[in-house]
Amino acid sequence: MLQIENLSKQYGPQVVFEHAELFVAPHERIGLVGPNGAGKTTLFRLVAGEESPDAGKVQLLPHTTVGVLHQESQCRLGVTVREEMESAFPEIDQAQREIDDLADRLAEHGSAHGHEGRAALQALSRAQTALELQETHTLESRIGRILHGLGFGDDALDRLTDTFSGGWQMRIAMAKLLLREPDLLLLDEPTNHLDDRAVKWLENYLDEYRGAVIVISHEPKFLNRVIDQIVELDEGKLNVYAGNYNQYLRQKEENRRVQEAAYERQQRELERQQVFIDRFGAKATKATQVKSREKQLDKIERIEAPKSAPRAISFQFPTAPKSAQEVLRLRGVSKSYGDKVI
Repeated sequence: MLQIENLSKQYGPQVVFEHAELFVAPHERIGLVGPNGAGKTTLFRLVAGEESPDAGKVQLLPHTTVGVLHQESQCRLGVTVREEMESAFPEIDQAQREIDDLADRLAEHGSAHGHEGRAALQALSRAQTALELQETHTLESRIGRILHGLGFGDDALDRLTDTFSGGWQMRIAMAKLLLREPDLLLLDEPTNHLDDRAVKWLENYLDEYRGAVIVISHEPKFLNRVIDQIVELDEGKLNVYAGNYNQYLRQKEENRRVQEAAYERQQRELERQQVFIDRFGAKATKATQVKSREKQLDKIERIEAPKSAPRAISFQFPTAPKSAQEVLRLRGVSKSYGDKVI
């Protein structure tokens, strides 16, 4: 479904990706992890075609649809929730307009006979088929199921999106994206604005989702329940780990221990060889052996020392002084946004 080859991307002196590789098959559930600022959101933008790589390829199979939930609100304002949800399928409106235009043409000619009439009937049949493929007869129930799952009440459909807070507008944007059901779903911190009930619903929804899913999240419990593969963005590379988030942590620690042991063994061997060279380097009788060992040292591929695990951040806050009995008083305050008086 998705093939990333030799991907490189940088902003000024900051290298985000350097010869990165990744393959995503249909139906996979991937958690994308890495330090803040490492480039996880940038990868989403590259896959969605919102940015271009400096080098390498980001290839999708033909006709693959991609949907992205960014952390910034993508919800339109000034429309009802129903209108915003239905806008997920612009082809429905397009097909309906085409059907209406063709029906008007046929009515104008008063007959389906002749070349023009037959062509209009064929075009009308194609437009009606395109409309049926969108399953418009189930659209209302699908909208209701997703909105209810994300915590919206029965009265939400006819409310303007402006009347919801920013967090609920993010839920509307998510609902619209899930309704569309793209082949590849990219979710950037999807649980940020969800309560426990909505998070549980989303977990179940993604478990049954027909397409592939890539999730950026700092919630280990959510990743453990949703994904079956971790892709770690580290120093410009994409490292793949099979399993959920806990399995990834265990495998990463095991890899670190193996690398540390190999590094220490190599350092001891390098030190042993260097001691021999330093001790006998000035002796003519040992010159051949010294040269041989020097050549061996030059050929050895050095094992990097494993990176230390990041230290946990610790905060301490002093006890706050007791506030006054009356903290704030407002008198005669007025505020409005346009015609809306707050």
